[in-house]
Amino acid sequence: MITVGIDISSKKFDVATFDGKKFKHFVFEQSYDGFNKFLLKVVKHIKDEYMIAMEATGTYHIPLKQFLNKRGIDILVLHPYSLKNL
Repeated sequence: MITVGIDISSKKFDVATFDGKKFKHFVFEQSYDGFNKFLLKVVKHIKDEYMIAMEATGTYHIPLKQFLNKRGIDILVLHPYSLKNL
């Protein structure tokens, strides 16, 4: 399984993928164009089962979540407090 983690802010979002052996890191603009680039560069190239997760960051995570959901891609949104206490 490929794990995709997203750290999103007002201007950009960082993406880390992990396939069980190595990490890859990408940075995209927090915009519709950036969402499309993420979809084409990361998600469309995953040939295995995958899970996408990101932290709920105010309202910054909502546009990307909606963008992916409209394309049939589920994303797990985690509350920051639950991540802090892992």
